[in-house]
Amino acid sequence: MRHGYDLSPSAAAYFVRAQIAEFLRSRTPYQVNMLLAGHDEIEGPSLFFIDYLGTLAKMPFAVHGYAASFSFGLLDKHYRPDMNEQQGVELLQFCINELYKRFILNIPKFKIHKIDKDGVTALGDVYPTVKA
Repeated sequence: MRHGYDLSPSAAAYFVRAQIAEFLRSRTPYQVNMLLAGHDEIEGPSLFFIDYLGTLAKMPFAVHGYAASFSFGLLDKHYRPDMNEQQGVELLQFCINELYKRFILNIPKFKIHKIDKDGVTALGDVYPTVKA
């Protein structure tokens, strides 16, 4: 990265994990949980979860933040590796609707972006279809 070399998503994830783990033992540890996603010609699409302790996990799907406890179970039950883009958006709509029913949430719309071999593409907005 500093010397002009491109990193694959997995190499970037391992580098970030090592940096977090190294700084964990210093006076200035990083307090960050993150999702890292990317596409590589060899490995294809990748999604990684890295927590503040330097734990790294490659995931087929991931959620982040306080509402993750609601959404992760829904994705675990309904996600399939062979889903197309429309089915993925429908699953995301289902998760948003469940959050509106079960969680204190007042966000009028969600912006959706797709990451693939062609880069980042905005897919538009998703609006909740249920009342809180």
